Amino acid sequence: MSDLDDTIREIVRDEIKKALADGNANGAPPGQYLSMRAAGELASVSTRTIWNWIHSGKLAAHGTGRLVRVLHTELEALLREGKKRRPEASPEELAKRYFAERKRRARR
Repeated sequence: MSDLDDTIREIVRDEIKKALADGNANGAPPGQYLSMRAAGELASVSTRTIWNWIHSGKLAAHGTGRLVRVLHTELEALLREGKKRRPEASPEELAKRYFAERKRRARR
């Protein structure tokens, strides 16, 4: 490996250590609300995925209309869970999601 490779690796390691010392990668305080775009960037997913997580109940939405935000700590908790299965939804919750989706599609 060249000296340039070693230098780059050292810089990346230092930046990762700084980010971990701050508690997160983007410098956002734990109680901060994130926009859909910022949440997607933090999770390395598209904003559509963030919306899907909200609609499936994996992530809570805060706000109304176009000003929907997600709580930084809730997003990090979801990411830490990884592939852990969440408990099955009750029949009432499934019906609520079904009719909400039908209503959303009818507006299109």
